[in-house]
This record gives sequence, structure tokens and C-alpha cells, in this order.
Amino acid sequence: MSTQLNNLAIFVNGQQVAYEADSLEWTSGFGEYMIRNAVVGGSVTEQVFSEDLKTKFSDVKFGLPTTIANVNLVRGWKVAKNTNVVEIVGSVDGETISQIFTQAALLSDPANKAATEGTIDLEWKSNPAQ
Repeated sequence: MSTQLNNLAIFVNGQQVAYEADSLEWTSGFGEYMIRNAVVGGSVTEQVFSEDLKTKFSDVKFGLPTTIANVNLVRGWKVAKNTNVVEIVGSVDGETISQIFTQAALLSDPANKAATEGTIDLEWKSNPAQ
């Protein structure tokens, strides 16, 4: 039996951050693939396979509680442009996971939601996960 991943640690630039439960998601950055048909002749075709290199980016998304400390953290990460490193680590049932996202950048301007349960939703773009 396997156990669902739901208790991972997030580090940004080496500092662990407390994030909103159930808000973490990421892509590995494989990018998209394309397949075309090439005609060989006699009603025969073959596949031509290619990678769309412009899509080879990882996405990392999670939310932070809206606190003064987190507003200031996000401001620093935004100003740092693509020099941030995001790392996701954890273990479940004796198995470990570690995903490192280098040259991570917050491309959009995250909104700070001032509310009882307000969050700052972050969406990072980075190199493919290591």
C-alpha cells in the first residue's frame, strides 16, 4: 500500500517556508512532445517525433498565509528575478522525494489577500526539476 504525498517541506533559497495545506503542485519540466506523420509511400506513414524545447520549464505552485513576514519574503523573491532556488523534499513509507528547481522566478505579481484565511498564491517558473 502506498501513502499519498501531502506532507512535504518547501525550501526557498535554503529557507524552509510554511505553506497552505493542499496548495502544493509542480511539473517536472519535461516539456511537450509533438508527433507528425511522414508519408513513406504506398499508403504507409511513419511517425516523426520531436520535443518542443520552448516548453521545457517546470512550474511550482503553492500558497503562503498572508503575514507581514511572508509579504516581505515574496517581495524579496520577486526582486531576485530568476536567481531563486525552490526545493521540495520529504519521505513517505521509507521512500524519499527531492525536487530542486533552479533559476526559479515569480513571473506574475502575486496578490496579497488580507483576510482571516488570506493567502498569497505563488506560481514559479524554473529550469526542469533536478
